Amino acid sequence: MRAAATDYLVSAVASVSALAQAKKLTIRNLAAQEYVNIDRNRIVQVVVNYLSNAIKFSPAEGKVEITSEIMNEPAPGRLTVSVRDYGSGLTKEEKAKLFQKFAQTEGGKSAGGAGLGLAICKSIVKAHGGSVGVSSEAGKGAIFWFWLPMTE
Repeated sequence: MRAAATDYLVSAVASVSALAQAKKLTIRNLAAQEYVNIDRNRIVQVVVNYLSNAIKFSPAEGKVEITSEIMNEPAPGRLTVSVRDYGSGLTKEEKAKLFQKFAQTEGGKSAGGAGLGLAICKSIVKAHGGSVGVSSEAGKGAIFWFWLPMTE
């Protein structure tokens, strides 16, 4: 189904709004109005997982940001969606394992969960022909991203 990035991201934000309000967090949706062919429910699931994790690891009264942009490197025609938090960030070792089944950081273990969310996200995005990743440094927050191929 062809969907606008802003439409499915608004749905994802609405799904986590109670979690954000409980921590007095602001979620800023800065995504562009770009269209991609997706299974809307599955991509909303990915964004909800990214947002839930960002909320979980953000300090109270902080912010989480969602952005999207068209990328043409290394291949043309990709829509990249990013969720940024300003929490504790990740070490190089933690980043290396994150998208594997049952992999959790020490902070993630204490926050609950089974360690499957990011592995499921990776599987969903891969089924759409895309890829997932994270950029982070310990103490500096994290940016979880995924890209999807754009079609004419």
